[in-house]
Amino acid sequence: NASGEAQQGRGGGLWASGFTNISLTNLVFRANSAAYHGGGVYSLNNLIDFENCRFELNRSHRLGGGLALYGGNNVTRQLQVNNAVFENNQSGSSADYGNSGGGLYLSANTRVENSRFEGNISYYAGGALVYATSSAFYNSQFINNQAINGGGLLVEASQATLENILFDKNQALEPNGNMNDMNRGTGGGLLILSNPIENLASQVTANRVIFNQNTATSYGGALSLSYDNGTLSNALNLTNGVFVGNQVTASADVSNGYRGQGGAMALSTGGTQPIRVRYSTFSNNTTPNSTDVNIYDSTGGSPNPVDLGGSIFHATDLPGDISLFDSTQTGVDIDSSNFVDVTMPFGVTGMAFWDLAQAGLRLSNGSGMRLLAGLTPVPGTDVLGNARGLSTDWGAYQGDNTLPPS
Repeated sequence: NASGEAQQGRGGGLWASGFTNISLTNLVFRANSAAYHGGGVYSLNNLIDFENCRFELNRSHRLGGGLALYGGNNVTRQLQVNNAVFENNQSGSSADYGNSGGGLYLSANTRVENSRFEGNISYYAGGALVYATSSAFYNSQFINNQAINGGGLLVEASQATLENILFDKNQALEPNGNMNDMNRGTGGGLLILSNPIENLASQVTANRVIFNQNTATSYGGALSLSYDNGTLSNALNLTNGVFVGNQVTASADVSNGYRGQGGAMALSTGGTQPIRVRYSTFSNNTTPNSTDVNIYDSTGGSPNPVDLGGSIFHATDLPGDISLFDSTQTGVDIDSSNFVDVTMPFGVTGMAFWDLAQAGLRLSNGSGMRLLAGLTPVPGTDVLGNARGLSTDWGAYQGDNTLPPS
């Protein structure tokens, strides 16, 4: 274990700095602790890769309960974290923004693939925090992580790519039952932030992302995109998303921003960068005032239009699906439709990627949203990887193109 301050408080299991090539394979970092960063591993200015490694029950009092990766002059390519498990790690000992990244803290360009983040806890960013980098997550899962903000993943001042990602039952909870701070309890699954101090915004590109039963106490049960007043503007381009059973637990409070809004998403649109959530399916996302998506202009001026083209909201009351709070949005395309079986959105064996083929959120053959002329640009595949073609089903799933609507 690593105790003390400065360098001595980093890397409870492993501390490394200034190496040009490190490869760690088939290792377990378990029950290590650090007084500062990197409870399991702390890496600074290394070309370091991890293959088939486990980080479990580690703790740091600041950043990166399981693993903390920092860049430097030696980091001339994306670092690799493949087939890793981050489980039951923790960062932070107080409600301080510097206590972040329960499982993983990234401040170096990194590619994370085929990895699982489960049961990690932090005051900010329960599963992982991506800060001031260009990083990517592929074929990975964030399950049952918990934080004040960004229960599963927090992307701050970074460019991030998400592909084939599951956010399942993550939580963003206000500490000590405090229900009066709208800046906490946001983004149960995913939170996207800029950093005005560093003058850096975030750009997130996501495809085939599942948000299932995530919770936020304040706003953005599954996803929250925030905007800092000024010149910074975050961008989001999400395609083939599935938002099911996510929730916000606080009641709406018009005097306190968009608190209590956005069971699925809370999107702050005061900037100039594009916000697109296209060809996605929304079902059974809730708040006390029954709003699936909240679109909020944080500047009070002319907001950036949000593109929800080709997306479907399953509800009986369409005006309750989209809340244009203090905003005059344009470019919003929504419709309700007929699904195969909304009571069983992911098949009989529970929520997992392998259940998606049995999803009850596929469009039934009688749906009017089947085989329409695609909205430009048409995604090449659906959430299962099936080709879209010229005739396109709205929502995340593409059905059998040989069957006409009836």
